[in-house]
Amino acid sequence: MPLVLHRVLSWPGSLKILTLVMTISLMITLANVKISPPGTSLVWLAVGLSFFFDISFIAMLTTERDSQLFPVRGVTYFTAETAVSLALLVFYAIAFVLCINSEEMTDDNWFIASAIFALINTILFACNTVLFLRKWLAEHRQTLNEAGLENDIFDQNSYGSPDEA
Repeated sequence: MPLVLHRVLSWPGSLKILTLVMTISLMITLANVKISPPGTSLVWLAVGLSFFFDISFIAMLTTERDSQLFPVRGVTYFTAETAVSLALLVFYAIAFVLCINSEEMTDDNWFIASAIFALINTILFACNTVLFLRKWLAEHRQTLNEAGLENDIFDQNSYGSPDEA
């Protein structure tokens, strides 16, 4: 099966490459820290989850299995990408704060570099969340329109007054 690299090198997929590069950079900076305060384990958890999901989503995109690998009805690639991006956005925001606080506790400059990479990843995952949330909403609207449910269910008046048809 040939790899389809243009999906990863074009705009939505290239965001996965950027987050993977920032995650690896964060791994390198965290590995150079001499003293690890207790909050560092949460930062490592965020890095590990991000690495796992970035590799998984890149593999799905390059092998074009993003529409085949979700057997649960209603869970699409866009749904999974939005949920994972939102969770990692929260994890990296917490990791940014923990890295800043760890630098104040230990006076280790590697935590400043880690905080910068965590902040960049927070911004990238925020962009990823917004991008795939918009794609998921468009897909959801298209599904409702194809089923003929858009006008029947969602256009009803909810104020209790009779319809003026």
